[in-house]
Amino acid sequence: TGTEKSLDTSYIFNGTPKFFTRTAANGESTNDSFNQSTLTDTAQGKQDFVFTNAMSSTNYVIHVQPHDSFVNEPSVNTIATTGFRGDCNDNVTGDRVDTSQGNTVHGDLA
Repeated sequence: TGTEKSLDTSYIFNGTPKFFTRTAANGESTNDSFNQSTLTDTAQGKQDFVFTNAMSSTNYVIHVQPHDSFVNEPSVNTIATTGFRGDCNDNVTGDRVDTSQGNTVHGDLA
């Protein structure tokens, strides 16, 4: 329209993810990430994600999206200000499986 528009920077900052990652199917490597220090494949279907910059509390929100159709929605079983542990189970057998997944975190940085 040719007119200037503005947004409050706190609106933009508070609405953006503070962490994201896309893991490879082997569960041992990361394809892309933001604010991720390390990824550790601790066991079949268990991954520890560590933040580069910690969150201010453990009250942040995690969204986990599997990229393999045979896997249930992965769950998060350990949450810390410095990261979290994700678990993945096969939808049919219930066995733990490594899978490609995407994770985002919303909340306040420390």
